[in-house]
Amino acid sequence: MGEDEIFVMLFGCMAALVFWAIWYMHTSCIGELFRSSTQKMLLAFTPLVCGIALFAVLKLWASHDVRDAAQYLFMYQAMGAGWVGVFAICLFPWLGVHYAHDALERANTGAAIAVCGGLLGFTLAFAGGNIGDGPGWWVVVFASGLATFTLAGCWALLAQYANMAEEITVDRDLAAGVRLGGFLLAGGMICSRAAAGN
Repeated sequence: MGEDEIFVMLFGCMAALVFWAIWYMHTSCIGELFRSSTQKMLLAFTPLVCGIALFAVLKLWASHDVRDAAQYLFMYQAMGAGWVGVFAICLFPWLGVHYAHDALERANTGAAIAVCGGLLGFTLAFAGGNIGDGPGWWVVVFASGLATFTLAGCWALLAQYANMAEEITVDRDLAAGVRLGGFLLAGGMICSRAAAGN
């Protein structure tokens, strides 16, 4: 591994540790305090499912030099964990659905499902940039960035014109939460395939 790859791996590890520590601390404390056990379970296990899905994509469809090298698998796994963690903590609330305030404090299952769909969708968007052969990690960042920001832009348009966040968080509409979660999951699949290489 080169120096830049070691830096990227360490940066991904740090981002993953910080953001997922915040996530699990809030999930554990707030879920216990407000007795939102169903929502707590969803928000606790979905990141693990995302990690498994990312590892499966890396192991099956990434470049041959990534598939066969444990250090590169770890590097891209750490990058993906940090990547999704940043978006989950920073972007999701800005687009109207907060994992702690809406899903846990208010025991809102629709909000929890929407957040889980978002986690899976953004994981798939990052994973798509890892599919196929490429010259290095910067290509993964570029392709995954295109996929991720496209998905974020689609969510922003939906939030602006469909008033989805208010239906989920204020009206506590479970069906709206399922629709948003499904939209983000499907959008992640589409963006993932669009960002994938050969």
